[in-house]
Amino acid sequence: MTDVVREIEQEARREGKHDKAIEIAEKMFRKGASLSDVIDLTRLSE
Repeated sequence: MTDVVREIEQEARREGKHDKAIEIAEKMFRKGASLSDVIDLTRLSE
C-alpha cells in the first residue's frame, strides 16, 4: 500500500472516532451529564 492510501485510511478512522465521540456526547447531554463529564469521558474539546 502506498503512503497516501495509508494516510487516507488513518484520517478516515480518526474522523469515524470523532463522529462516534460526538454521538456519545449528545446522548450524555440528553441524560443530564455535565459539560466537564462529557469533555472528560469523550476527550472532545469544549
